[in-house]
Amino acid sequence: MPGSGWLHRRHPWPKLLVVLWAVLAPFVLPPAALPALIAGAVGAGLASGLGRTYLRRLAWGTLPIVVSIVVVNGLFLPGARDFLVSVGPFDLSREGLVLAARTAGRVVAAVAATLAFVSSTRPDDLMEALIERGASPR
Repeated sequence: MPGSGWLHRRHPWPKLLVVLWAVLAPFVLPPAALPALIAGAVGAGLASGLGRTYLRRLAWGTLPIVVSIVVVNGLFLPGARDFLVSVGPFDLSREGLVLAARTAGRVVAAVAATLAFVSSTRPDDLMEALIERGASPR
């Protein structure tokens, strides 16, 4: 049941700081860290009781972006030399697929962390936490 997991019971301020780090981390850490970042964000979402709804939202939210990244980078990467498949006038390149995997992984990691935060934090709790830290109540 959503709302009963350990992530829901955490104070919004540390969760906000963690999600800010989790959104920046895929872009500043080496690409080898992406699987761990994705697994951590998805694991946090599942462990907090968000379940299938979380996975469904993550899949449907990132699928169009990931597909477009793979198509654009895989088929149209300038300067690519190692082609895997030719589809009419287009060539699917290994370099494009590697770049697409890195870029898509970064997007999925950032969206997974953000979705776990948004799904587990009530807006009024977040607002109260920000006001406690000195934000304007307006």
